[in-house]
Amino acid sequence: MTALELEQVPISDELLAVMRNAVAKSLSLQEPFVTARALLLALAEDPSMAETLEPVLDLEKLRELAIEDAPAPAEVPDEASDDETPPLRRYDTLAIKDPLGQQSLWLNREAFAVFLEGARRHEERYLPKHLAYGFVSEARRQPNILRAIGIDAAKLSEAILAKKE
Repeated sequence: MTALELEQVPISDELLAVMRNAVAKSLSLQEPFVTARALLLALAEDPSMAETLEPVLDLEKLRELAIEDAPAPAEVPDEASDDETPPLRRYDTLAIKDPLGQQSLWLNREAFAVFLEGARRHEERYLPKHLAYGFVSEARRQPNILRAIGIDAAKLSEAILAKKE
C-alpha cells in the first residue's frame, strides 16, 4: 500500500465513533493527547469488539492506571511571523473531535502508530476490527505500547486474531 493510498482510507462510521469516544476518554482521564489506553477503552465499548476484548482487558484497572511518559506528537511549526501567535498548535499526527464536536485532541505517537497500522489492514472501509489489528501489529513491533498500560500483548493478540467475523 502506498502513502497515497493510506491518505485516502475511507473510515467507517463505526470507527469514527470509536475515535471520537477515545477523545472523550482522554478528556475524562485528563490526558493532553489521545493515548493507546484511550483507544483501547473506546474500542472495548464498540459493539463489534466488546465481546472479544472483555475477557482480556481489565477496564477498571486500565482507567485507573497512571500513564507516564506517553510520547507526545511532534509539534509542526507554524509559518506565522515571530511576533504573531499561531491560531492553534499543530502536530504531526491526527486530530479527532469529541462525540459532540466541541473539542479536538491529537493522537499521541503510540496511538497514531496503532491507527496507521490499522489503516494498512483495511479492506473496503476502515472498521474497528482493523484498529484492533493495528494494536496486534504494534504490540509485536513495540511491546512497550501495551506493557506500559498493563495489557498482556499475547492475550490481546490471541483474542483479536481468534475473533470470528
